Amino acid sequence: MKTKTSKQKQNGKVASTESLLAKAAATKKLAKVARDHLKLVKAELKQARKAFKQARKAAKRARKEAKAAVKMLNGKVAKAAEKSKAGSKKEKPHVARAAGATDKTNGGHAVTVPMLSNLGTHEGARTAAQS
Repeated sequence: MKTKTSKQKQNGKVASTESLLAKAAATKKLAKVARDHLKLVKAELKQARKAFKQARKAAKRARKEAKAAVKMLNGKVAKAAEKSKAGSKKEKPHVARAAGATDKTNGGHAVTVPMLSNLGTHEGARTAAQS
């Protein structure tokens, strides 16, 4: 009895070497396109993550600024209310003191220091008087 050799069949057709090579080339092209698409998707995802982080930081900064603005406005409103209440009371006007009056040295008297140029002239007169 004769043994049968197994031939690869595709959809009832015998596969030839040329068709297998063509199929391998098409598969290579498809794999290359898939890799390129994956790189593109990864790059887009990276860019989207970066944009999301920037947007999150901007939103956080905006919330912080809005909170500070509300505090400032509330503070101004509160101060204005306090001024209207305090406006009914009369306050004494603030009197500015002279700078020298507050500084007390040597019992309230100004400290006098002889000038060095005057010292030399007195010594010359002393030596003339002693001789």
